[in-house]
Amino acid sequence: MAEVNEEIVRRFFELSGFLVRANFGFKLPKKGSPDSDIDLLIYHPKHEHTPPGKVILEDAKDLVGIKCAAVEIKGWHENTFTIGLIKQNNFNFTGKPATEAVHEAFGEEPFAKILVVSEFSKVPKNRGLAADMLKKDKGVDHVIEFPTILQHIANEVKSNKNYRESEVLQVVRLLKRYKMLSEKLLGKDK
Repeated sequence: MAEVNEEIVRRFFELSGFLVRANFGFKLPKKGSPDSDIDLLIYHPKHEHTPPGKVILEDAKDLVGIKCAAVEIKGWHENTFTIGLIKQNNFNFTGKPATEAVHEAFGEEPFAKILVVSEFSKVPKNRGLAADMLKKDKGVDHVIEFPTILQHIANEVKSNKNYRESEVLQVVRLLKRYKMLSEKLLGKDK
């Protein structure tokens, strides 16, 4: 399932104008540790110069200002992403070995650390606490939830265009073509 999650997130960033590199590997310093990887490295050749100020990015427009980023994907779609999950997990993509590896790819260009999660609680206080914990304790700059990603893809994919390069986009195209996506997902129920 991880590959599908990565494909969906990859297409989200590509539809948003980013160049994407998948499975960027780096070595963890502890002997006997397996190599680790950053799911995606993203680069936007035309970006605004002011990075987003908020942690939770709720729309593809919130990506304006991000030129380079390391992206880690934690789909875990059976769970709401809670403070308990945050406490239990290490996010290797924010550590020193990962940072050094990303600098090898981007040079000394500043980069953001973006975590993609299933979804946070809908309770504003809990969302805020989770976002603060990720930022302060785990070194994550921004978080994007899967519903945001799926909404953007559903809105961007055209039902009359063939997407041979991506099975994910082709499936979304067919669902749109045969009117099998909800009005809510297409953003028409507002």
